[in-house]
Amino acid sequence: MDAEYMPSLWGVRLRGDELILDYCQKSMDNSAITRQDLPCELGLRYGPHPRETMDVYGYGRVPEDAPILVFFHGGYWVEGDKDMHAFVAKPFVESGLAVVVAGYPLAPESTLDQIVESARLCMTCVIKMSKQKNSAGIIISGHSAGAHLAAMVLSSQSWTSRSESLTCIKGAVLFSSVLDVKPLLSTSVAKDAAITVNQAEINSPLEVVNLFPQDVFVQLVLAEHDPPPFHRQTKRYMKALRDRGIRCELVVYSDEDHFSFFQRLMDKEDEVTSQIIKNVLRETGTA
Repeated sequence: MDAEYMPSLWGVRLRGDELILDYCQKSMDNSAITRQDLPCELGLRYGPHPRETMDVYGYGRVPEDAPILVFFHGGYWVEGDKDMHAFVAKPFVESGLAVVVAGYPLAPESTLDQIVESARLCMTCVIKMSKQKNSAGIIISGHSAGAHLAAMVLSSQSWTSRSESLTCIKGAVLFSSVLDVKPLLSTSVAKDAAITVNQAEINSPLEVVNLFPQDVFVQLVLAEHDPPPFHRQTKRYMKALRDRGIRCELVVYSDEDHFSFFQRLMDKEDEVTSQIIKNVLRETGTA
């Protein structure tokens, strides 16, 4: 069961620890270059936890009222950080968006419930910033466990029922998403993150899709060689969204895996990346 949910075992060119090390090194190198090349404000605090900080990229190069894309990193809620994911900002800033790369508390120190609430707290802060800047709108995004957080932010009735949330948030971009936490209960992932049965049930986007706001566009993204459960869950989620009349679209990075597709994401001229950006700009009225 573990193997089916371990993206590093499904790599195209590398596998296992070699793939993870390669991804981490490229991510850190590309992020260092991004921090040099793009105007940025680092370590802005949105909550009391030491990891509740965010980095903002683009202002000074993009207009003050530019759309804002928020990105939550992956790592199965137990690893990863915002610093090594600065590179995600590159194609979007080059296309006229400001980008927020968010940090958040990790398990097992924090529970999955607390991590989801942290993501919502971050978005509350970004909404405030968006209103101050008269932004064209917010796109919430994430990769893997970060995509799970993005989906869960938009699946809280108490949060999305606030008028400012629905007014500001125009869309979601979910890369290689974890959309059903329950199957992870029989894997080492749940043990490492100390996820309980109750936490898995109430924090599975597929279980709360009925709470997803009706007018937020969802861009689903997969790598061709993402593990099979990621493909199955994404297609189930797409059907569930469409059954509720929610607009959504799926694009796939061919011949890429859970990690390698990021190299193409950084190129705004890439066929798949350009389609994602086109949809983001359309939803924020800045195409």
